[in-house]
Amino acid sequence: MYETLLSIKNEIGFYYSVLKFLFYFTLGTIILFFLNKIRQIFVFFFSKFSLQKLKENVKFVIKFIIFIIMSTFIGWLVVSLII
Repeated sequence: MYETLLSIKNEIGFYYSVLKFLFYFTLGTIILFFLNKIRQIFVFFFSKFSLQKLKENVKFVIKFIIFIIMSTFIGWLVVSLII
């Protein structure tokens, strides 16, 4: 009886190891897939546009994000002071 339980425990441990290996493999392939897509996006942007134009676009996006954050903060501050 003890040998049977030990055998079942060993089999479950083996299947757990296999499932863990498959999980790691799947996670790794998904990460590699997304890294490849990100690399392709960078290659596309850098090959189509000049670096100066890219810098101008990044500056515009950063200024726009700062504008959104500051306007939200000012709106929150005004509402807090009124209420």
